[in-house]
Amino acid sequence: MSAVRPLADAPSLTLVRPRRTGDSGDGTTAGAPTGTGPNHTGPHAVAAHTVVANSGAAAAPEDVTTQPLDPQDRQLLATMSPALATALVEVLVGSRAPGSIEKWVEVPLFERILEHSRIREELSQRNPHTDRPLTTSEPRLCEVSDCVVEIAVVVTTTRRRRALALRLTRRRSRWRLSDFLSI
Repeated sequence: MSAVRPLADAPSLTLVRPRRTGDSGDGTTAGAPTGTGPNHTGPHAVAAHTVVANSGAAAAPEDVTTQPLDPQDRQLLATMSPALATALVEVLVGSRAPGSIEKWVEVPLFERILEHSRIREELSQRNPHTDRPLTTSEPRLCEVSDCVVEIAVVVTTTRRRRALALRLTRRRSRWRLSDFLSI
C-alpha cells in the first residue's frame, strides 16, 4: 500500500505563489518572511518564487513587475509573427531550408527543428508532395512578461490549416522564437 503524496511533492509540476514584499507567509505583513504558515509548512516547503516545470528548469520570479509592451514592440511582433510562422511551416513541410530561420530561433529549439527537417527529408524521398503556405491569420498576442510574448496564428497551406502557438523571448533587445506548438 503506497502513501498518498501531497500535490506539492509531485515531481512533474509544482507551482508556488510568490510572496508579496513584506508578507511573512502566515497571513500577516509585518516583519521579514518567516517561511511558516499555510503555504510554507513542514519539510516539504518550497522556496517562494519557484516554478518548476516538466523540464525541471526554474523560471523567473512571478512577482517581477512587468511593463506592458511598448507600441513599437507590439507593432514589430504583429508584423513579424505571421512571416515567422509562415517560414516555420515551410521548414516543417520541407519546402524551405532550416538555415533560413536560424537567426530567429534559439539554439535548443533550432536543433529540434533540424532533427525534424532531417527526418522529414528522409520521408519525403519516399512520398514527395508539395505543401506550401497560402495565408496566415491575424496574430493574437499575449504578453506573458515584458520579455516573453506568446502569439497564436493560423497558417493555411495547400493541404490543411495549422494552428501555431509561438513563444518569443526578448534577449538583448532582439525577439527570438524560444518555443512553438503546431496543431
